[in-house]
Amino acid sequence: VYGSPDTVFLEEQHLYKTLVRNGLLHTLANAFLIEIPPEGMQADDALQITASLQRGHENASITIVRPETVEKNAVFSEGKKRLSVLYANMQALSARGIATVPIRWKNDEKDTLVMPRIEAPTGEQVLGRLLADGDKDAFFEKMEEFREIILSSSDTYEGTYLPPFEKGKKNAAALQQEHSYTGKLFKKAYLELVPQNAFYMDGRFVFFDQEFCEEDYPVNGVINRMLSVIYYGFPEAAKVLPPEEVFRHFGLLDERPKLQELEWRFLSGLRNDKILTDYRRLHMTNANVVNANRQRMNFSTDDYQRLFVDIFEHADSRRLVLFGSGAFARQFLALYGKDYPVSIILDNNKSRWGQELNGITIKSPDALKDMGHGEYKVIICIKNYLSVMKQLETMGIREYSIYDAGKAYKLPAHPVRDALQCESLQAPGQTAEDRYSFHDPAKKYHIGYIAGVFDLYHIGHLNMFRRAREQCDYLIVGVVSDEGVKRFKGTQTFVPFAERIEMVRSCRYVDEAVEIPLMFGGTEDAWRLYHFDVQFSGSDYINDANWLREKDFLEKHGATMEFFPYTKSTSSTKIKKLIDEKIVEFEGNTEKPE
Repeated sequence: VYGSPDTVFLEEQHLYKTLVRNGLLHTLANAFLIEIPPEGMQADDALQITASLQRGHENASITIVRPETVEKNAVFSEGKKRLSVLYANMQALSARGIATVPIRWKNDEKDTLVMPRIEAPTGEQVLGRLLADGDKDAFFEKMEEFREIILSSSDTYEGTYLPPFEKGKKNAAALQQEHSYTGKLFKKAYLELVPQNAFYMDGRFVFFDQEFCEEDYPVNGVINRMLSVIYYGFPEAAKVLPPEEVFRHFGLLDERPKLQELEWRFLSGLRNDKILTDYRRLHMTNANVVNANRQRMNFSTDDYQRLFVDIFEHADSRRLVLFGSGAFARQFLALYGKDYPVSIILDNNKSRWGQELNGITIKSPDALKDMGHGEYKVIICIKNYLSVMKQLETMGIREYSIYDAGKAYKLPAHPVRDALQCESLQAPGQTAEDRYSFHDPAKKYHIGYIAGVFDLYHIGHLNMFRRAREQCDYLIVGVVSDEGVKRFKGTQTFVPFAERIEMVRSCRYVDEAVEIPLMFGGTEDAWRLYHFDVQFSGSDYINDANWLREKDFLEKHGATMEFFPYTKSTSSTKIKKLIDEKIVEFEGNTEKPE
């Protein structure tokens, strides 16, 4: 853990290999257990102790590595059940002919499992080494072998998987349908049949620590885990063999988003994300922050300013070109694409050439040769940007900057890009930007922001806009798209997006109505776009942990969050309920209405 994660420029785990190579890992462990045995007694022979306590009482365990054996202990009494499941899973896999590490109970209490200590590379290390050596054929051969083991682990059938949601969660049934998966399912799916949890011995994979088993689970969900683990353990593997090529080889490319969501649900529950999110935010590193800190160390002040700060310099007067078509590019287009239209997208991955991202064609970097210097501006949208920088420099191109997904960039006076409707701020000779910069001393805030669906527009919405506008000079309202409502709320709106945003825009208290980007619609993304002073929200979120976390983010950046009481007599939920009741009442009436 880190006391000041915002200052970290190299994560601890990146030092492990060097520490091991130099014999220093034992002196820089995360914690030490010092044992002083009473006279006449010998110290314990433990070589290493690994504690996994963040998983909650049911899953918390301590693993003790000894000279000849490895022990896995339940920390709490509730954890005995997890060990029993692990033992049963290992026995079941062995019975199906899958090689497993021998395992036994240490005592009658059944609170400790014992396995032999094995000196052998893991499957992950073997597969990673094949990639590092560039032996793609051997890599695919071993992965096919691994897949066959997974397929032999359980009986299968055709069916539909409905992911579990919290009991009592609003729209749980609709969300289940939205995230369902239809295809081949395992009767018993062992989610830890991954290269990380297997030794490679005598030309075969030998499995250990098979703790987690789900019934009626997608077969491809387990195979997706097998493939993903390789890139978690060896990020550099993507340079040798792009993930898209691997997932396409196994026929999973089209299903990958849904399969990744399945994997995220499993890992999020295992890591106890719901409870530990705030703790991790305070004491763990953020990859974007680490990346930005390292950038500042690697470049001169002028170069850092040109490359990472003033990325939109000349972007409004030249053709804008993005280099990269992955997650960073999608985020850039969602947040900044309207203000800075992108002409073309470049990518080194040949398989993507000719495809489109947000309607923009992806091309080879050679497309820059057809453009003259001073005609374009390149923005690199790739996490590991150094190789692309060298590539562009080799091509004689210096008109480029680098997009940092964690940075808030200064945009044009966005809220006044068209026509400012705020009459109280208009004065002879003032430009729109002048009026945008003006602040009424009687107002508590300058720029305010509200986000919502605003379906079945009613007096409660109007009251919120009025209260907000009374406290700020300029009010921006973000409206969730139809797809956003369906994806994140599991419902459909009565009124389509185009009509909802037009009604919001027409309100006299609203200065600007904007569409909330589908996958980048949170408070942090909105603040990076609009740099508002306050976000207004309904009072039913005043004690919500997620909203308080967003409030904390805003306050760290000089803004805040205000909570308004809702108009109790009216709400969208009440109106929808009344509509449903009327429909049921009408359908139950056998008489035809006049």
